[in-house]
Amino acid sequence: MMRKLLAIAVLCVAVPGLAAELQIDPSPVPLDSLFRVVLSGEGADQGSVKVLNLRSMDFVTLDLQDEDGRWVTGYVHAVRPCVCEAEEAAARLDVELGDVLVAATEVGEGLSAATKVAPPQRGPEEPVVRLRRLDTGEREFFAVEELTAGTYVLEVVDRSLSVSCEPDYITDVRVYLGDRELHLNLEEEDATAGRFLAFFQADIRPEQGELLVVLMGPDGEEVGLPWEEGLHFAAEYEGRRVGVPVSPLRAELSAERISLPAGCSQTVHVTKPEQADEYLWYEGRRKLGTGPSLTVFGQAPQYWAVVNVFVRQGIHWGTAEFEYRVAPGSSLTFLDAATEQPASQPWSRDRELKVLLEHAYTEDPRTPPTVRAGVLGENDEQRLTMTKIEQGIWISTAFRPREFRAGAGDVLWALYRDTAFPSCNFDYELLRIK
Repeated sequence: MMRKLLAIAVLCVAVPGLAAELQIDPSPVPLDSLFRVVLSGEGADQGSVKVLNLRSMDFVTLDLQDEDGRWVTGYVHAVRPCVCEAEEAAARLDVELGDVLVAATEVGEGLSAATKVAPPQRGPEEPVVRLRRLDTGEREFFAVEELTAGTYVLEVVDRSLSVSCEPDYITDVRVYLGDRELHLNLEEEDATAGRFLAFFQADIRPEQGELLVVLMGPDGEEVGLPWEEGLHFAAEYEGRRVGVPVSPLRAELSAERISLPAGCSQTVHVTKPEQADEYLWYEGRRKLGTGPSLTVFGQAPQYWAVVNVFVRQGIHWGTAEFEYRVAPGSSLTFLDAATEQPASQPWSRDRELKVLLEHAYTEDPRTPPTVRAGVLGENDEQRLTMTKIEQGIWISTAFRPREFRAGAGDVLWALYRDTAFPSCNFDYELLRIK
């Protein structure tokens, strides 16, 4: 019987001019799919068809049935041995990817057709690329909209690559952290799933004064970058892409920018999160503290410096920063209103004065600082009207000591207190009156 089937196939190839035609539909046959044999054309008639797998020499026999003027067999399920037969199949034929199938019939003096077993067909939405994160409490993976510290699985659904009865692989799938690449090999979840998975770790941690983001593959390969706003993770396969922003723990401070007068101090607090497991304060690579707040001391004037805090809750780290500078302390000077030179002592009660304030930086540079003046020992004081000359330098309108009821032997005073640093920064100036 087997020799007769092979002889019919060879004969058909040698005599191609017969009117009737035998076809395998579809051709090629996708792995794990249904196909049937169609006999059409002049001379087509009822009979039977044998379908042979040339590699294994297994075959099935099916009857031809009339269908709108042509003769067709029932469906044959061409499947891997590990796949269950479809209910609608009239016969099953175990195959492997690349097998050659031959259909032959004695109808019409012998006809045959041949085809190959091709990769399985993709679903309508395939390939699908997904990123999911392990919830350690639920022990389940969930879809994500951002990348935080934790365990992740990259999933590709592509049934065209599930071709054996052992789990198959997708090799060298690239994932990206910014401009860095990590190469992952995805393993099929089981032999026939068509779902391929690769697990990897994302770690976000402080290192040498920076918040470092590290991706670690299952084979020990890793890539890392310092975190900055806009850093993204992405994975791409067959033109399908999934991407999410990298999101550390959100941290906020009570101040973002401080101009600290020399000799003063200010404390900056972590306001978010309200409770944390660990705090690390750094200026550059120099560690400054480990508490929920940091006090900055203005020992000597300096340009702007940046302080970073790293905050941890559980496995999640975040960072925030503030800038500070130490400015020269403020100073007051009585001026001769006519010459704007320093006033000499003692000063006539009838001659005009001005008060010069230097190194006074208000939160709103358009808002004048508060300078008060009065006579030593008296309760009567007045607020001077200050005009800005340039950044941090102000001068008052002209006034006479007698406007403060100052007489010979009295001492006129002027006082400035920085409202931002009331406990450590104030300046006063005294002028004797004659």
